[in-house]
Amino acid sequence: MNDDKLRFALVYYKNGRNASAAARELCMPRNKAYRLRKDEDVAAYLRIISESLDGAEPVRADIADMDEVLAAWSAIVRDEHKIEKLAAKKKTTTESEGRQKNVVTEETPEVVQLNAANSDIISAGKALYQYWRDVEGEGTDDAAETGVIILAEIKEEGG
Repeated sequence: MNDDKLRFALVYYKNGRNASAAARELCMPRNKAYRLRKDEDVAAYLRIISESLDGAEPVRADIADMDEVLAAWSAIVRDEHKIEKLAAKKKTTTESEGRQKNVVTEETPEVVQLNAANSDIISAGKALYQYWRDVEGEGTDDAAETGVIILAEIKEEGG
């Protein structure tokens, strides 16, 4: 087995048998990674890896852990999460020569940052509440406990 196949087999297994993630990590084209995952030498090495780890499952590096999810939900609730969108900025000018008027409109692309939608803020708040209710409720009989979530002030645009 050559070194490229061996390296691919190890990274492919480490990434939960995700060829795209392995290709990114190894800086190789995805189509090469998809071909390598079907290679006989790679398949043989994957069997050896699986047997030597005695059935242990690889850790999926591309899946967010709970801390990342909680941080993202918290940023949305605090209205710190911004969504970038490409918009056209229009500038209209009027040029006149005697009786003739020319209207010139220029459009330039601009990246604007938008706040999270109200529905996203409410959904993230509910998700956080349910998570903490379940975590803090473990091992207790206070399953009927309720709480209040205080959301960030919602500002209407154009008003």
